[in-house]
Amino acid sequence: MESPWHPDGANAPLFKEKRISDPIAFHDQLALVWEANYRTKAFLSRIDAFERALGERDVRGTRWLDAGCGSGTLTRWLFQRGARVVGVDGAPEMVRTAEAARQSQADEGGDLQFQVANLEDLPFPDGSFDGVLCSSVLEYATEPKSWLNEIARVTKPGGILMISVPNARSLVRLGLRAVFCLTRWTGAPRPRYLAHSRLQYSVAGFSALLQSHGYEPAYVAAFGSSVPSWLHELRWFDGLLLFRATK
Repeated sequence: MESPWHPDGANAPLFKEKRISDPIAFHDQLALVWEANYRTKAFLSRIDAFERALGERDVRGTRWLDAGCGSGTLTRWLFQRGARVVGVDGAPEMVRTAEAARQSQADEGGDLQFQVANLEDLPFPDGSFDGVLCSSVLEYATEPKSWLNEIARVTKPGGILMISVPNARSLVRLGLRAVFCLTRWTGAPRPRYLAHSRLQYSVAGFSALLQSHGYEPAYVAAFGSSVPSWLHELRWFDGLLLFRATK
């Protein structure tokens, strides 16, 4: 059987082809197969990248938000490191999938929670979180500045933001966009996620955007490809950039 569709490749989806114009509905349709993506090399690299970005920081007892949590893999990763985590997503089916997986965590203290929320209007008071994780979400925003405003609002002074965005310098992403442009006229464009993932950033451009929202970037790395480690520094092949910034 073919692997589930995932955004870093062009594998065939496990669901019937259907054109979806709304990013939330699009991700709702992927909910049942999304967790399987984290058994693929491309998605496992995301966990490795966030591990490296967080480093040896002790998050035990701190409160984190996973903004755009999907099926909750990275939310549970933070929870397993000892953090108290709330995962939010705009796609109800993704949240249901995450909540079903939460049942196996035996979390009796309420330190791992999931809920549906609009990322432009988060249901939390100012300064609610010691840290925010946001993995490959901002590129789907119609108003990215509004999303970043909300993320900054709910982050405590001195808090951490770990966020990944598409790499505008990536030759791989440029090639995928070319394939998308060529195949969209067939009525079955590939990769399908590019119909919704429209934003991409350079290191300098996104660093400036973070600074304009009160964050100071402290770490940036490119990831998402299997090239030798020294080539990651060139940032030509990796489809994603990961930033760690302090408010």
